[in-house]
Amino acid sequence: MSNCYFPASETKGGWRALKHKDDIASLGIDLEATREFVEWNMGIQSMPPASQSSISVLVIKDGWIVSEGYDRPETKYSSTWTASIGKTMTACMFGKWIEDSSSGRIPIKIDLESPVYDNRYLPEGFPLSDSRKSLITFTQILNHTSGLKPSPEVYQGENFLFVPYTVGQCEIYPDSMQLYSEPGTRFGYSNIGYNHFAVISPHLTGVQLHTSMEKQLFSPIGIEKTSWYSGGDSYVWGEKVYQPSCAGPDMTSRDLARFAYLLLRNGNWGEQQIVPSWYLDEMKKVSWVQPDYGLGLRSNANGSFSDSLPKDAFVLSGAGLNVALVVPTWDLIVIRTSQVDSFNSKKFLGEFLEKSKLILRGRN
Repeated sequence: MSNCYFPASETKGGWRALKHKDDIASLGIDLEATREFVEWNMGIQSMPPASQSSISVLVIKDGWIVSEGYDRPETKYSSTWTASIGKTMTACMFGKWIEDSSSGRIPIKIDLESPVYDNRYLPEGFPLSDSRKSLITFTQILNHTSGLKPSPEVYQGENFLFVPYTVGQCEIYPDSMQLYSEPGTRFGYSNIGYNHFAVISPHLTGVQLHTSMEKQLFSPIGIEKTSWYSGGDSYVWGEKVYQPSCAGPDMTSRDLARFAYLLLRNGNWGEQQIVPSWYLDEMKKVSWVQPDYGLGLRSNANGSFSDSLPKDAFVLSGAGLNVALVVPTWDLIVIRTSQVDSFNSKKFLGEFLEKSKLILRGRN
């Protein structure tokens, strides 16, 4: 059974793959539609004068790679920035924090409805730059209803400092000081909101978030090669070097597929429960404010992003047209990695989802 299969790391053999057409077709794959899907993806490129992006496409059915396409051979082994797919990774780490809090491995009790602005784990945020910040919960950060500044925001600049800016204590860059709406009332996609997890992590767990992500989330599932954003002195605070937790690292498409496969398998990897299954169920619940967004991912729970995909389908997406579609009912993962500029990402995602369903015979 496919749910008993977990791929070895790439240095130890990696993913299993089917090569023969009859074997691939036996899994219900439409060979022609899949070929057309890969070709379509390869044609979605940056518009001049932007430079051409590397592009990877993977289709995984029942734990088998049934189709794999690259713009050039070396792309298979090169890493691409995962961008906001890192929000899903950060959301998973928060689920692990809740479990560690419940078991006593973290001494402070937290859950989804705990306040984000608590002096015990976010002292940098005090005094509050806006009194309403005391009302922000972790759920509201995760589902983008915190009222914090929606994207775009500042990442660099003269005298820019990541930590003070994130918590609204950087008067030179004041757009994170005041809330843009009352917490819990409006959807506003906020990178600043997610970056709070990076600031909180050293206080709550004693470890930088990206470090614990490597150790607790990536290493157990065989992800061996990542690289992180380097923001220079602007990201140093109190002798610690921070990584924005609104975005993920660079990794290969096959390793991104591992992370998607972990979610497909309800947070389980072999004999380890990496992410609590109950928490993944919470991640896929959508809010009344934004009916297609859960906690760090887009969810089809209400049929809001596609009426032709099962309601258990969900999507991880990031800038550059990075996509990971996960459909548990179909035991299907569809991956695209790229850093394509100057393209309508909303239009692309809609077409990507519609074309993905055609990969399986009888879904047109």
